[in-house]
Amino acid sequence: MPRRINKAGYTEADKLRRHQRIIIDLGMLASQTMPLNQFLRHAVSQVALALEVSHTKIMRYRPEEGDLLLSEGVGWRTGVVGQTTFSVDLSSAPGRAFQTADPVIVDDIRDNEEFTAAPSLLEHGIVSLVNVPVLIDKATWGVLEVDHVERRDFREDTVGFLLAASQLLATVIQRHQAEEAHRGALAAAAMENQRRDLLLAEMQHRVKNYFQMILSMVSVERPRLPTQIGRDIMGKVAQRIMAVSLCNDQLSPHRPDQKVTMPSYLRAICAGLGSQRNDVSVTLKADDISLPSERAVPIGLIVNELVTNSLKYAFEGRTGGSVIVELKAGAGGGRAMLQVSDDGSGIPDTAKSGTGTRLLQSLVRQVAGEMEQASSDEGTKTTIIFIDAD
Repeated sequence: MPRRINKAGYTEADKLRRHQRIIIDLGMLASQTMPLNQFLRHAVSQVALALEVSHTKIMRYRPEEGDLLLSEGVGWRTGVVGQTTFSVDLSSAPGRAFQTADPVIVDDIRDNEEFTAAPSLLEHGIVSLVNVPVLIDKATWGVLEVDHVERRDFREDTVGFLLAASQLLATVIQRHQAEEAHRGALAAAAMENQRRDLLLAEMQHRVKNYFQMILSMVSVERPRLPTQIGRDIMGKVAQRIMAVSLCNDQLSPHRPDQKVTMPSYLRAICAGLGSQRNDVSVTLKADDISLPSERAVPIGLIVNELVTNSLKYAFEGRTGGSVIVELKAGAGGGRAMLQVSDDGSGIPDTAKSGTGTRLLQSLVRQVAGEMEQASSDEGTKTTIIFIDAD
């Protein structure tokens, strides 16, 4: 029986060996670590070499657009790869392969009544083509297509080769998807853990330092009081300060939604601070705002600082007064307004440049806020506009 020899002088056995060699080469390449687009680019080149065709391409399905994007290819003019798209309807050859998950062979696209030739095929003079699906977990990821500018009667061995190549493509694509998902999950988990850890550490550090400073001051002054009654009163004040500290500690970022209901949070802070003086009322007026803990905690500490300043300085030597804390949503541009005012005698100059003021300025920066403060012998009003949107 005579051997079949093609135009290039290769026998059928030569062609099959070439197909096998290229499949083996692709398999070895698939086992290596390289960017996905680099592998796909090499794959289409090898497929074109194996089948002796003028053009090849890999089309990736884009669910958000509902089309097939020519991701990698050989033989196409500049600007085609990465830009040209193909329909996924049944009148499109790659669309038919995508929808049915079966190979599609077109001997001559120019006079084929079943399929509509894409403009890019006609522009490149494509005559014959074969499409095979790239399947991942039985779902079509995209299509591998070979095209030729002359009529070709593609045989079953060509389709078999393309199916084997598409399986290798699917294996590599799936591996890259899994690796990308794994890296994304690790990065997200690491970022979330880092954010939680940093937030927790920052919150605990600031809160602990702030209250430790106050408690240190109390502990220094308490022994100097001349009577036991005075020392007992100072001890009670210290316990109340510690209670506020514990209240803040409970707002550690352990909740999954990271949201804090601000009226409840500020009410607890104001209640603890208001108990320090029976003759001064601390009143809260708050809109129903929920903030992530990374913004809620600094806002709580700002309130704690401002109210403490009012109680400490504004009513010194005076009996009676009020401190009003207001939290309002809708200041515009995803911002809210926090305002703390009192009807005391103002903040002394010695307190305006102290540690508390520097801490307050630092907290305002944490919430991307802007602060204005006005103080006179008729009272003090501090207004902070800050971002309250996620």
